[in-house]
Amino acid sequence: MSKSHDQLLEEYCQLPEKLEAVIAGLEESDLDLRKGDEWSIRQYICHLVEGEQLWQINMRMLLGLNGLKVPFDWYFKHSQDEWAEYWAYNKRNLQVLLDQYRADTQYLADLLKNLPDVWENFGCIKFPDDESDERFTVRDVVEMNLRHLDGHAEDIRAIRALHGC
Repeated sequence: MSKSHDQLLEEYCQLPEKLEAVIAGLEESDLDLRKGDEWSIRQYICHLVEGEQLWQINMRMLLGLNGLKVPFDWYFKHSQDEWAEYWAYNKRNLQVLLDQYRADTQYLADLLKNLPDVWENFGCIKFPDDESDERFTVRDVVEMNLRHLDGHAEDIRAIRALHGC
């Protein structure tokens, strides 16, 4: 059985606390630890914050333009590693990132609480190497952001375990 919108919003509002919990106790220097050639803890945090912002922009478009073909092809002009370089993921201030993440999740939760009939609004994105557009709803994006944090929280835990911090 799928979760209600209220349940999803409750989980969504907990994203900042979940992220802060996975990095609790780290020193500034720990943020640059990595596992092999993967991103550092700092870079994963940047990626989560940037991803949240990018998808929120898309969702805001869908609130007023249901059925929109979302203009996201600009993002696919570079790899995620290239965007990480362009957006200085390896140098960013942790507190600024955490504050932004908290503000963004609170903003979206408040918006969706006030627009209860938009959860099935949808858009379409053409991903590279896909033959057709992929359809996604506002609900899909909220659920994706929940999974996104969970996946990268595991990456961060693995780095912490490797380095004993």
